Amino acid sequence: MRNNSSSLRRALTILEVVTAVAGRDKGANLAELADGAETSKSTVLRLIAPLIEQRLVRQDADGTYRVGIGALGLAGACLADLDIR
Repeated sequence: MRNNSSSLRRALTILEVVTAVAGRDKGANLAELADGAETSKSTVLRLIAPLIEQRLVRQDADGTYRVGIGALGLAGACLADLDIR
């Protein structure tokens, strides 16, 4: 049976959108996140809060969102399992 956790799926989509704009000179604003996740701004605000708490996303002073320092822990765990020589 497939797990249908739509909130988790939308939160992960928001994280993907934040990651996609990581190389830009500016972060993603709320409207861009809502458009990218195909959801409302209020839903983005509700779903992004735990991502910020876990430091996977950070909000800059100008209100834009970027990948947070917590993503390094995930990347490090992934890299540790790779056999890169």
